[in-house]
Amino acid sequence: TDIKSASLDVWTLSVPFASSVRLKIGDLGIASEGNDSVTVNFPDIKGYDGGPLNGFYLAVVENVDFNTIPALDSYDIRRLATHGQNSALISNGRIVYQSFTWPSEPILIGSGIVESEASNIQTRLFDPVSLENPYLKPNTTYIFYAVIQSIVDQWVEEMVADTMVLRTWNPTKKGVMIVEQNRGPNAVLIGGILGALLIVIAFGLLGWLFYCCCVGRFPYGKCGSYAVKTLSCQNYSGSVHKKNTDECAYLLPDSYAWWSVPLDFREPRYLIIDPEKGPSSTLVGTWSKKDLADTFAREFASIPLGFKYLHNRGELKENRSKNRNQAVLPYDHNRVVLKRPMDSVETDYINASFVDGYLRRRAYITAQSPFDTPTACDFWLMVFQRNVSQIVMLTNLVEDGSLKCCQYWPDPSPRTGTKHNSPSDTQPSSSAHQFGDLIVQASDRVGYAHFTVRQFDVTELSTGNVHHVVQYHFHSWASPEDQVVITKTQVMDAHPLDSNTSCFAVCADEVENGLKEKLFTSGHSPSASSAPFDRLAFIEFYYRVKTASRPEDGPVVVHCGTGLSRTGLYIAFDTLLQQATHERVVSVARLCGSLNKARANMFSSTQTYALLYDLLFEALLAGHSIVDLDVLSTYRVLNQKNTKLGRSFQWEQWSVLHHYTPLPDPDTDLRVALSAGNAKRNRYGKELDLLPTERWRPHLSNRPAEPDYGGYINALFLDGAALRDDLILTQTPMSTTVDDFWQLVDEEKVTCIVDMEPFGYGIKSAIRYWPLRTGELNHEPLFEGSSDEERDRVDTLSDAEDAAAARGPWWPFVGGYLQICQVGPLVPVLLDPVARKRSSSHGIYRRRLLLRRTPQTNSSNSQSNSEGKSKRREVLIFHFAGDWNTAAQVPESRVSIVRLLEGIRLERGTGPLLIHCLDGATRSGLLAVCHVLAERMTRDHYVDLFHVVKAVKIRRRAVINSPEQLRFVYRLLAQWIKQTLSEPLAEWTARHMGDSSAEWQWPQLVGHLPPHTRVGVFSKSQLPALVTDLSSAAATRTDGEVPGDRQSHGMLNASNSTEPSCSTNTTSACTLYYYFQDELLNQRSTYSLNSKLNTRVDAAGDLNQMGSWSTVALNRAQY
Repeated sequence: TDIKSASLDVWTLSVPFASSVRLKIGDLGIASEGNDSVTVNFPDIKGYDGGPLNGFYLAVVENVDFNTIPALDSYDIRRLATHGQNSALISNGRIVYQSFTWPSEPILIGSGIVESEASNIQTRLFDPVSLENPYLKPNTTYIFYAVIQSIVDQWVEEMVADTMVLRTWNPTKKGVMIVEQNRGPNAVLIGGILGALLIVIAFGLLGWLFYCCCVGRFPYGKCGSYAVKTLSCQNYSGSVHKKNTDECAYLLPDSYAWWSVPLDFREPRYLIIDPEKGPSSTLVGTWSKKDLADTFAREFASIPLGFKYLHNRGELKENRSKNRNQAVLPYDHNRVVLKRPMDSVETDYINASFVDGYLRRRAYITAQSPFDTPTACDFWLMVFQRNVSQIVMLTNLVEDGSLKCCQYWPDPSPRTGTKHNSPSDTQPSSSAHQFGDLIVQASDRVGYAHFTVRQFDVTELSTGNVHHVVQYHFHSWASPEDQVVITKTQVMDAHPLDSNTSCFAVCADEVENGLKEKLFTSGHSPSASSAPFDRLAFIEFYYRVKTASRPEDGPVVVHCGTGLSRTGLYIAFDTLLQQATHERVVSVARLCGSLNKARANMFSSTQTYALLYDLLFEALLAGHSIVDLDVLSTYRVLNQKNTKLGRSFQWEQWSVLHHYTPLPDPDTDLRVALSAGNAKRNRYGKELDLLPTERWRPHLSNRPAEPDYGGYINALFLDGAALRDDLILTQTPMSTTVDDFWQLVDEEKVTCIVDMEPFGYGIKSAIRYWPLRTGELNHEPLFEGSSDEERDRVDTLSDAEDAAAARGPWWPFVGGYLQICQVGPLVPVLLDPVARKRSSSHGIYRRRLLLRRTPQTNSSNSQSNSEGKSKRREVLIFHFAGDWNTAAQVPESRVSIVRLLEGIRLERGTGPLLIHCLDGATRSGLLAVCHVLAERMTRDHYVDLFHVVKAVKIRRRAVINSPEQLRFVYRLLAQWIKQTLSEPLAEWTARHMGDSSAEWQWPQLVGHLPPHTRVGVFSKSQLPALVTDLSSAAATRTDGEVPGDRQSHGMLNASNSTEPSCSTNTTSACTLYYYFQDELLNQRSTYSLNSKLNTRVDAAGDLNQMGSWSTVALNRAQY
């Protein structure tokens, strides 16, 4: 059996919270206000390692007598739970909320409805807890207490996380008002002092504003609010309250150094890139990180938060059950109205809102996720009535132990079933489900590495009309490692919904890509939201949606759990990317403000705001990177010369791709790879871009015979087109790593190995890692004696299970744990059965091995251990012996690489594909990139080439290490399309059309494809400039032109025009960024730098001298 290491945190008692030196507690803040209620956000708790956090309470004390408030350290939540009367505070207190997991959603106080989570924890000290949540009274002072507990057996540690004092208005006024929020008992005294200080400061600011208005000058331009409005003065309701001091730090994107620094927060930003010198050339000069963070903070502070318009329909009693959270409601003026029959008892309400796009009004519908049968029925009714063809789902069914969405769709049946296109089909199959008057039939599902695409046919029973809908489900926002199978009973026990709860799968027993989702997570399990966000995976997902969009489609439905942050991020990214393709600038703050006015609080997170900038950076840096089946046209354009740089656009693309891919951090990413014990396991130990990072390297099991071995191997995972970790890159084994190599093959179930450097054995300690055949010598040439006759003979023998004559002896590896033998001789790979010439193999040879675990290490069952047959499996090795251009490190023949990829596709098996060369990057990385690109192009008929290459380079930067290799990738992709797609299609067309296949060119062939084939998707796509013909366009800015002075398109432009932004210029290609050297000559940039640095720079001066101060190391900038 497989033995793998595991760890488990166990506590015998809880440790006081004060003993955790890294403990950080956030604030109890207001989310929104109502007539007789208030919604609050529970404080964040981080850094407690003294036990599990399994008790979260919100207590309210009414009519506070501040003279009798006890010290916070003596507060005991159990007194309220047992209705204790030991103090004046407790006598008026009550618990309004209880949870055993951290409440990620806002909590409504004063709703008259008790919110509590059921739990299977058997160590609670009081059961049940008495909960009360009456409406708030007018003219009353309240204290809110947020209490956290850590319970282990009968040991309880608790503390007050935060307090807040509120006072309600009289009945003639609406809402509540925060008087003070503090962490001590002297709330009123501190509140009075702070109130007086605020009044003094307010009068001072008014006087200063009056002076500035008279003089006509402001520190940051013409808008006074930009200078005085700070991030710490904003919350959902617009009231003043305390914010975390680290919040501004979250507003600094990783790409901050390459965005322009505007003089006014209302001005757009644009990218400034130096393809020649790379990321060290930046216009931020000597600006500190704090100053730069302030510019982003002022943008974020300008975004309106809280409810700004009427939202009465969502507050109606008959509609409250249709809201997941009573604090997240649509506005009345732009809500989606459902059309109901006159005799229907259902309302026309659904928690969804229309949002305008860049070129189209009502381009999106933002919605909460369906959570029961009634909301699922309303959801599909909205999709059908609004002609929705695309649904974008940005949440998993369960995250952080909370049900985010019910499975509102049916799964396709394993066998092909009859579609319900007729209203007489009243008995849906297992792949269909009825939602009211609609039947939803699942027709297809395609899995990608980070998302899933599902197709449905929606039929209206009353009319028989059928509508086709595609759902795009991005499931990589949460970490999949901690997810397990759950049952429907567990879902119902954990979320006791009303009687309308769906009997149709709330959570699927089987989740896409084999990922299982867990309902409850332990207190020390990593949060899904803390998993690293893969920006390139999100961009791939976005392009998958966008390339299938059509102008005739209705609005795109975008939903996450509440329809706020993730939904807002997707819509903002889409809209701003369209703005950038037309204007080459992005107005992030302006757009986010528009989104918040369309649906309250869509952008209220600093992390989401910074992430939006980083996503835009990745997309704009790549520019027009979508390549369709006509690769040669794109290749010819990229080979043209860029007059600004004096180099080709293809060189510029490689330079940006290479230089703006960061090196791994030696202290964190390469901590294990650079350890002294692993030095002998790295062939190039001093090259940081040839070492595996912690995030993507395989972790092998420990070996009892080697106690010092920590499971390290110089290898890393790469994602394929459909599966994560589908490829493995590694270096050719050395004598010190051959056991590590075979242990990797065994534990990762590798079935196919590709040797890209077969003539490198004996160089840099590289050895032959497979067992030799009988009579084979270690020093003889590698491919001597291989022939077609031997291949025919071995093919005949290989079908027999016990072909002893073709099988060599078993060789032990990994200390005798594994045994490997070679089956048959080395044979050339001939993909063309007609051609029998030796050259037809294209230098590709195949070796067959058998691998088994030693019988003694298997289970004690003697039958299963007999001959180790039950554990034996086949492993293929492909040796690529083609000629290489050693100067450019590219193969001499593209056809041979295409044949190698075809052979791999036919025989690789189900396990990961392992590719190796001497350094594990130069040659093996080139093949890995070609393999992924060919996979995606074959399936989707388009590929985002720039980001595919960058996704590999982020994991190993030395891959595609020269412009010549990138040029080879383009030409190889064109060769792959010719041999595997266009030539077979041309032959098929010639047979059916009666013409010679030689007369057909690719653009003509597209017209003869079947209607369902996804070729030429860009002809109907809503990507105007991203897929424009590069041979006809380039937008070049004359020196001195100021992007910020250009009149930008409105975010709510009603025009449906898709006119590209590029002017006719056949000598250059469109880019979505500005050049660093051009910006140095720009008068406005010079003024900005002068005002900041107090340095006089002559625009006609020496550019090299001007760049000397602009290439400072940003990481050394101090706050």
